[in-house]
Amino acid sequence: MTTAVRRSALAIALLLCAGASVRWAMRPAVEIAIDAAGRAGVVDAFGRRRALPDTLVIARGGRPRIRITNAAPRAHIVGLFRAPADSTVEFALPGPGRYSGQCTVHPRAQLTLLVE
Repeated sequence: MTTAVRRSALAIALLLCAGASVRWAMRPAVEIAIDAAGRAGVVDAFGRRRALPDTLVIARGGRPRIRITNAAPRAHIVGLFRAPADSTVEFALPGPGRYSGQCTVHPRAQLTLLVE
């Protein structure tokens, strides 16, 4: 392999890593998805979905931003945040603390966000 080819390969690898880093930095601390049937779940960094727990903890140094994708045909309130029907919204929490609320569509569903 020539030096020019090695440099080109290294430059491409660095650009790919930089792009992945930017996408990771823009990812919110918590991503919540509501499906068309109105069931909410937490989406991890790999796109896997799990049931939405009653309490979500955002670790110290984390990015206190919440993204909610609502594929349901009606608006939902998730904790403190309103997610209109068929939309994606993002919210920022002011800092460390405990934030709680309940869903107006599912009154027994309570969500607490604990930002350390």
